[in-house]
Amino acid sequence: MMYQPDGNTLNLQTKCVIASNKEMYQPDGDTLKFQTKCVTASNRKMYQPDGDTLKLQTKCVIASNRKMLYQPDGDTLNLQTKCVISSNRKMLYQPDGDTLHLQTKCVITSNRKIMYQPDGETLNLQTKCVIASNKKMLYQPDGDALNLQTK
Repeated sequence: MMYQPDGNTLNLQTKCVIASNKEMYQPDGDTLKFQTKCVTASNRKMYQPDGDTLKLQTKCVIASNRKMLYQPDGDTLNLQTKCVISSNRKMLYQPDGDTLHLQTKCVITSNRKIMYQPDGETLNLQTKCVIASNKKMLYQPDGDALNLQTK
């Protein structure tokens, strides 16, 4: 629809489907806003909320073990991943798009109980085992020192 309401300005009001998923409109006669909600691929939704920035919201399964890929503000891309890397690893996640944390709980051998990486930087190995018939417990409480308790 094209109309000239006051004899001075020409306003072009447009609502049309350019493609099957695009909508173009000019709400105030000065700016042309292009609102787009479309599936770019089978798992992507693209939209332009304010006519200036283009935000790509994506929720997709990249592999069978990745849960969500999203871009919340158009600037950073966060990849949230929860997967079993092998039979003894529990969770891989990237909470802020900058650091990759690998949480691991596993039985390394029959006498080692738990291996974990709580902060993505240090690896703590908790071990309780019988080394010989007179040695009771071998443990590494803080990942730095190895204490051998012998009775």
